Amino acid sequence: LVGSEMCIRDRCKYESEVNMNYEAECKRILQTYPEQMKKVFSYPDCELEADFLGFVDEYAEEQIPEDFIVIDFGCYQAVQACYFEHCKKYIGIDNSAPIEYRFPAQNAEYYDTTIQNFIKNIMPTMQLDLNKVYAICSYVPDEEAQKLVADTFPYAKIVYCDKIIVDRKPPVSYTHLTLPTNRE
Repeated sequence: LVGSEMCIRDRCKYESEVNMNYEAECKRILQTYPEQMKKVFSYPDCELEADFLGFVDEYAEEQIPEDFIVIDFGCYQAVQACYFEHCKKYIGIDNSAPIEYRFPAQNAEYYDTTIQNFIKNIMPTMQLDLNKVYAICSYVPDEEAQKLVADTFPYAKIVYCDKIIVDRKPPVSYTHLTLPTNRE
């Protein structure tokens, strides 16, 4: 089992409202990205199903600036890449599912390697501005990998078994939002 699956049995039960929101989000993803999901589900050892697309709820609320690169450590089949299509790039790191069965987002780049190898050997060749990178390490049981992500990235979210270990969000500009007006 990969990290995320190892945690399923330990994950806290959702209240019925949260379950309904999760189910609705799974349906939305399946309806919005039918071709991409066919590729994901074609993996012979796929552990995802129509009503369980991984821990997409951990990603749905993230507000990451468009000029940021998202690096998702332990991405598995990377269905959550759909939440970061607006970003400069989505980089998925995992060595449990072949790249050809990962969610084919237009801005996605995938690596079939360990977290440690990516950070220590591959990432230094990429010339990344770490102040423009948001790292996510979701449901990865490897504490060494969690610590390496936490120590490497100024902006990171590390979650394991519903416990937020690190939550350092990048600054978000709200200048594009329209504020409500007083209509009294």
